[in-house]
Amino acid sequence: MTASQAAQAEEGDWLVGNPTGSQLASALWIGSVGLLILGLQPVLLGALYTEGHVTGDELALVATAEMIAIGIGSAIVAMLLPARNMRWKSAALLVLLALANFWT
Repeated sequence: MTASQAAQAEEGDWLVGNPTGSQLASALWIGSVGLLILGLQPVLLGALYTEGHVTGDELALVATAEMIAIGIGSAIVAMLLPARNMRWKSAALLVLLALANFWT
């Protein structure tokens, strides 16, 4: 790290620029909503089990597969997508997610 990079880091230079208060709040809100699936997952999987769509063993496999998929997906996206143009990338991924939700 050069001296100028260290000085920028000390001044609070973020990876994607210096977000405004509303940008920071919206990023925290989106991240929090994304983590809500961890609280919702037992309810949804419990409903599958209660209605007889999955057995106890299958329920464990589904829950494990979902958590592994979230981890792998997060790691792959973090490695493949650079931090530039995050607004456009986020919008495209949200549209893709909405279409996938609509088709199911």
